[in-house]
Amino acid sequence: MSDMLLTVKDLCFHYTNVDVIHKINFSVERGRFVGIFGDNGAGKSTFIKLLLGQLKPCQGEVHWMGTPIGVFNDWSRIGYVPQRTIMSNEFFPATVQEVVTANLYRDIGMFRRPRKEHKEKVKAALAMVEMQRFLKRQIGKLSGGQMQRIYIARALVNSPDILVLDEPTSGVDQHTVDRLFKTLVHLNRAHQITILMITHEIERAKEYVTDWYTIDSGRMYGKDVSDGADS
Repeated sequence: MSDMLLTVKDLCFHYTNVDVIHKINFSVERGRFVGIFGDNGAGKSTFIKLLLGQLKPCQGEVHWMGTPIGVFNDWSRIGYVPQRTIMSNEFFPATVQEVVTANLYRDIGMFRRPRKEHKEKVKAALAMVEMQRFLKRQIGKLSGGQMQRIYIARALVNSPDILVLDEPTSGVDQHTVDRLFKTLVHLNRAHQITILMITHEIERAKEYVTDWYTIDSGRMYGKDVSDGADS
């Protein structure tokens, strides 16, 4: 099994001849906790859309688990946590269990009820983010930080190779930011889950990640935190 989960080579993207992403070379090795930082408008959102196949690059390559993104189809191996969605609405009629179970729909099958093994997967994912006691709670009764941990559990329920998070601390208070980062560190160190995180919380995140990169005007600059070497 390859240790390189994601490889990006000479990645470029532009809108109407304006460079948004310019010749980015980047990789994520199994077991790492990678942070990508940048101001609004720096190109972070475009970059993550390119990684997830939501946009097609003008030039360059993206490989997931050694497979070109154009033919990669095992997306359950990538646990994606988007920015907060409609599920955080207090009137959304669903329990924590239902929200997490929904990410198993391909395994469960259309119009079928979850089996015992599916319920156990949901409980295990919730336990990993210390939210198992909220199993039957309506999601509208959760705080922003609790809801974000539910999103993470939802991404973890398929036992992915890598967890990709887009601004996971957006809209939560600073105490919750620290707790979320500690949850991610626990997942990375105790459960050996590889993490790629897009965030604007550069100063706090640097305390927790193993590698960090900055996107500025579409270009990427990086540093390996573990040995202090610039890349």
